[in-house]
Amino acid sequence: MENIYEILDERGASLGNIVATEDFVSTKYPGRYRFVSTDNTVPPVIKPDSLKGRLTDEEQTVIEAAKDTNEYAKQFLYAVDGAVNKDGVFVAPGPVSLTPVPSWTSMINGLVSTNLLTQERADMVFSQIVTFAESPFY
Repeated sequence: MENIYEILDERGASLGNIVATEDFVSTKYPGRYRFVSTDNTVPPVIKPDSLKGRLTDEEQTVIEAAKDTNEYAKQFLYAVDGAVNKDGVFVAPGPVSLTPVPSWTSMINGLVSTNLLTQERADMVFSQIVTFAESPFY
């Protein structure tokens, strides 16, 4: 069963929360997690600016710099910044679902495999826990 866990760094400082099974957090973050809750009532849908805002300034800079040569960076920025349609009109992005789907999972794995994000940071940035401030529904 998936629950909400807080992930801690080596000093015990919080890195953020993720929704995962206990087996996952105990394997990936041994001794560095804390159970938070079984209740994840806010849907895992986030405002695009809020998703981009989960990145550090350095991560944003690296991803922006890679967008012309890295397909995964381009996909991520497309999801959070919108795009220009075939008529040259800017299309604002809609809410971003954090529910894993093959294309989204592939993009996240690509950001990690091309060293644009560490797996730990990807887990935090793409956590399905969405605060009220991040949610487009409130």
